[in-house]
Amino acid sequence: MTRPDARPIPTIDLSDLRSTIIDQVSGTCCNFGFFQITNHSIPLVVLDSTIAAVKASHEQPTTVKARFYSREMGQGVSYLSNVDLYTSRDANWHDTLQVRLGPTPAAVDEVPEICRDEIVAWNKEIQPTLLEDNNMIIGVMGKTQIGVSF
Repeated sequence: MTRPDARPIPTIDLSDLRSTIIDQVSGTCCNFGFFQITNHSIPLVVLDSTIAAVKASHEQPTTVKARFYSREMGQGVSYLSNVDLYTSRDANWHDTLQVRLGPTPAAVDEVPEICRDEIVAWNKEIQPTLLEDNNMIIGVMGKTQIGVSF
């Protein structure tokens, strides 16, 4: 059920003029916090296969997932529940598979085998997009004060 006060997630089209994109990113980050990107050049088949593989990873038996379980952030690969356990007033239980892709990526053999090929393909596809996005973030930061770190 949709809340009556729910706002749609803003969409930013990367095929727009760079100045338009910078304005949209700046406004969206300041007023909403996150956004969806379209026309980013990542093939739909890579997106779909990555999502399916990560879902399959979550559906594995607990004994398989336990190998990756860790509460320590910053490792190459970790599997955890309730990311904000020590900071949130309320419990927010959900499973998260975290794979570090940069600046120092996880060793490929640390990534769960069930989604390893898809994560590697995803990382390969996003590299050119990340370069462009970082250049755009620099443009946005020059326009407004946004807390962005990379």
